[in-house]
Amino acid sequence: MHSLTLLLFIFIALNGKQLRNDSLYRANVFAIVGICYFFFVQYIAYWNRVFPVEGWGKYLLEMLVALGAVGLSLSSWNKKSHPIKTLCLCSIFFIALLVTYVFDIKVKEWLAEKGGFFNGEPPLVLKQEAGTLDKSIKFSEVGIEFRAFEGWRKGELPSGHEYLTYGNSDAGVVEVRPNCLDGMNIDTPTYVSNMLELLEVNKPTSRYDYQCSKSAQVKECFIRVEYLSADGVSKRWHWLRSQRGERSIAVDFIIPNDSKVVEEKVLELIMSTKISKKHQTVICTTPAAWL
Repeated sequence: MHSLTLLLFIFIALNGKQLRNDSLYRANVFAIVGICYFFFVQYIAYWNRVFPVEGWGKYLLEMLVALGAVGLSLSSWNKKSHPIKTLCLCSIFFIALLVTYVFDIKVKEWLAEKGGFFNGEPPLVLKQEAGTLDKSIKFSEVGIEFRAFEGWRKGELPSGHEYLTYGNSDAGVVEVRPNCLDGMNIDTPTYVSNMLELLEVNKPTSRYDYQCSKSAQVKECFIRVEYLSADGVSKRWHWLRSQRGERSIAVDFIIPNDSKVVEEKVLELIMSTKISKKHQTVICTTPAAWL
C-alpha cells in the first residue's frame, strides 16, 4: 500500500502533462492503480497477515505490484489512448471491485487453504458412539447435543441462554458456553485472529496455541489459552465448527485450574458431541454476560 502510493506520486510527477490533458489516459491510469490496490495489494496484505514473513520479504510482492502498475502506466502501449482500451481497463477494474465486495470471504478462504492454514490434523474427533452415558443434554437453539457424563449440570441465564457446569466452587467451576453463528460473515483466519485478541493472548502472562483443519465441507479450529497468575493457571478454550450451508457452532470452555483430570472431562464432553442436522430458525444471539 505505502509503496504503491509513493510510486504513484513519482509517476504523476513524471507524466503529469498527459494526465491533465488526456481524459482517456487518466482513466486508464486510475483503472490500473485501482486494480492493483483493490485486488492484488489487498490480498497480498491479507496473505502477509495470515502467513507472516520476517524482514523486507513481506514488502517484496507489494513493491513488485507497485512497480508493475507504474511500468504499465508509463508504457508506450498505455500512452496511446483508445476508447476500447479504456473500456477494457475500466471493466477489469469493475470486476476487481465486484470480486472484493461479493466474493471477498471466498477469496480469503481460498488463499488460507492454499497457504496451508487448514493443514493441521482434526483438532477434535467426535465419537458419536461413546460407551455408557448417563444422560444427553440438548442445546436445540445451537444445534448440538452433549452426551454428558456424570457431574455435568445444565444452567440457564435470565436471557434464556443455556450452558453447562462441572465441579464445585471450592475446586473451581468449569463452564461450557455453547453458541451459534448465523453464517460466517468473516473468513476463518480473521475469526481466529479476532478471537485471540478477545482472549487477550498478547499479555506476558498468557500462552496460546491453535489448530485448524478442513475435512470435506467442515472447517474446525480449536484455540487453547493459558493464563499464568499468582493463584496458578486458568485456561480458556474455544472450539469453532463451520460447515458450508449450515449454521456454525462456537463453544467457549472456561477452566479455572490446571487439573489434567478436569481437562480430560472437558475433552470427553467435546468428543461426545452430536451435531444436529436441523436447527431452530431463531436468530443466534450472544448474551452480554458472555462478552
